[in-house]
Amino acid sequence: MTKPPALRDLMPEMTDREDEFVSHFVRLGDANEAAKLAGYAQPDVQGRAIARRPRIAAAIRIETTRRLQHMAPVALTVLDKVMQDEKAPAGARVDAAKTILDRAAYVSDPKRPGRSDGTDVPLAERSIQELERLVEQLEAQRAAQAVDITPVIRDDDEQALDPLE
Repeated sequence: MTKPPALRDLMPEMTDREDEFVSHFVRLGDANEAAKLAGYAQPDVQGRAIARRPRIAAAIRIETTRRLQHMAPVALTVLDKVMQDEKAPAGARVDAAKTILDRAAYVSDPKRPGRSDGTDVPLAERSIQELERLVEQLEAQRAAQAVDITPVIRDDDEQALDPLE
């Protein structure tokens, strides 16, 4: 298995300090603390502003995704251990089993009913044709909701009438 490229390889315009900020932010979730640990002069003032910079926000998304990909197998192992531990409370075992099945798409969240038209499929997983059909459906829905606001002019009157009055 190949190691993913370093963040600096993906975003060479980032400074060392920005790279360090991103690393601390993803680990801690606190912009001010990340700015402090990265060595910014006024971390309490700069932290949130730094996190909002477009390239920093993009780097945070990349690193967060990487972290979640790394942690997912560990989380699955924990759930598996709880599910198979006969000494664990029955409720915890059932919850672990449900979570595993839900994440594997064997069962769905009852609070989030699936639809037969496939609308519960994330946009990123849809084909171009499915996305085009969705756009057409949404445009048709929006057009059906539209109100004609074209002024009406009668032949016997030169003044336009507002149809909304």
